[in-house]
Amino acid sequence: MINIIKRFYILFLLIFGFYCAVQEPPSGGEDDTTPPKVVEIYPPNNTVNFKDNKIRITFDEYVDRRSFREALFISPRPKGDIILNWSGKEVEIEFSTPLEKNRTYVFTIGKLLKDVNRGNPITEPISFAISTGATIDEGKISGRVFDFSFVPSKSEVYRNLVVTAYKIINQDINPEFLQPDFVCPVAPNGEFSFTNLPYGKYRLFAIVDNDRDYLYTPDFDNIAITNDIFLSMDSSNITGINFLLDLDPKYTTEYCLSLWGSQNIIFKGANTNARWLINQLNLDSLGNVAFSYSNGAENLPVIPSILTYLKHQKIPKLDLISGTKLINNSDNSKVLLNFYWVSDTILNIRPQENLNYFISYTLEIQIDNKVHNLKFKTAPIRKFGNLKGNIYGNYQKKVIVYLVNNENSLIYHRGVFDLNSIYGFDNILEGKYTLFAFVDENEDGVYNRGNYFPYSMCEPFFMNPELLVVQGNWTLENVNISF
Repeated sequence: MINIIKRFYILFLLIFGFYCAVQEPPSGGEDDTTPPKVVEIYPPNNTVNFKDNKIRITFDEYVDRRSFREALFISPRPKGDIILNWSGKEVEIEFSTPLEKNRTYVFTIGKLLKDVNRGNPITEPISFAISTGATIDEGKISGRVFDFSFVPSKSEVYRNLVVTAYKIINQDINPEFLQPDFVCPVAPNGEFSFTNLPYGKYRLFAIVDNDRDYLYTPDFDNIAITNDIFLSMDSSNITGINFLLDLDPKYTTEYCLSLWGSQNIIFKGANTNARWLINQLNLDSLGNVAFSYSNGAENLPVIPSILTYLKHQKIPKLDLISGTKLINNSDNSKVLLNFYWVSDTILNIRPQENLNYFISYTLEIQIDNKVHNLKFKTAPIRKFGNLKGNIYGNYQKKVIVYLVNNENSLIYHRGVFDLNSIYGFDNILEGKYTLFAFVDENEDGVYNRGNYFPYSMCEPFFMNPELLVVQGNWTLENVNISF
C-alpha cells in the first residue's frame, strides 16, 4: 500500500509539473492586440564600415520564430547561409560567409511577423540599412502591384509575392535562372519600396514566388514586368512603378485580355476549355444550352453580354446566328445583335445599341427545330449612373479604357479615347467597378504585357487604386487617368 501511495504521489508531481511548464496566454483581462515592436537593433540604422558577421534585433515581446524567418528579407541576398540564433526576445542573424565589401545591405521584416501570445502581426514593415563601405546608397524605387483578378484578394495571396530587381550590366537577364541583386516584399495593399539602391539601370519583376527561391518557375509561379528604370543623382527617387498581375489563379485573366480586343469579350475564368466558365452558367433542362443569366433575371444593364454555351453544337455558325433573335416584349420589335465566338461552343451575344430601361426581353435561339429561350428584364433608369474624367500622358497612340463590374465582369464598358482629352461612360448600372486603361502602342486593341525573356516592354497601363462606386442618377466626376 505504501508503494502504491508513493507511485501515485510521483505521478501527481509529474502531471502537475508538466502543466506548470506549459506556456499559455494569461487568462482573464483584455486580449492582447498589440503587435511586436523593435526595442534595439545592432548595428544602428545607416551604420557604415560594418565589419561584423552578426546582426542583432531585440523585440519587446516573444515573436513567432517561423514567421520571422518568412518575414525576413535581406537585399542584396548575402552569399552563404543565414543562421538565426535565438535568445528569449532577441534574434541574432549570423552570416556563414562574410558580407561583400563596399556594399549597402537593407534588412526588411515584412508583415508576416507576428507575436507568440495572440499572433498579432506587425502593422508596418521594419527596415534598416548598413554598409560595409564608407557610404550608404540612397537610390529608391517604389510602386504597386495591382491585382487584376476582379475579386477582392485576401492578404494571404501576398505571402509569396515579391518584387525582384536586377542591375543591368548586360541585357541577358533571365529570371528563371539568374538570382536577383535585390528583393523586396510586397505589402498586403500591393505596395513595395526599394531603398538604399546604388545608382544605375534596373530591370524589375513582380513574382508570386511559390517556391520562395526568388526565381520565376514557369507553370508554378506568376510573373509581371515593367519598363526598365534608371537611377541617378538627379533622379534618385523613382515612384509610381506599377505591375499588373493575376493573384487569384481561379481567374485566368491572361485569356480575358486576349479576348478584350477586336472581339470585345470579357469574362471571368476564360480559358481554352472554359470548364470553370461552363460551371457558372445556367443550363437548360436538357443540359444542351446555357446562359450567363438565369431565366427571368432582372435589373440587367442596357448593354448586357449574354454568354451562351451550346453543347454539341454541330450546325453551321451562320445558320445558328440567323436563328437567334432578341425580342422587345413590350412591342415585339427585334433588336440588332452582335455575335462574338469565344470558342466553337461558346458565343457572346450583345445588342448593338442600348436596350430600353425597365423592359422585358426574350432571347430566342433555334437549334434543331427547338427554340431555347432566355427571358430577362433591364433595370429601371434610376439604377444607372455616369462617369467622366480626363486622360493625361505623353504618348501618341489611342487609349483603351475598361470599366468592369466587380461582382459580374460580364457587365462592363469599353471605349477608345485620345490622350489629353475627356473620356466618359453613360448608362452604367450601379455597383462597384474596376477602372483599367492602357496605351495601345501596337494598335491591336489588346493589352500587351511584354515578355520577361527575351525582354520586351509592356504597354503603359493605368488602374485606379480603389474600386469606383457608381450610384444611380449620379455622375461620378473627375475620375482621371494618368500615364
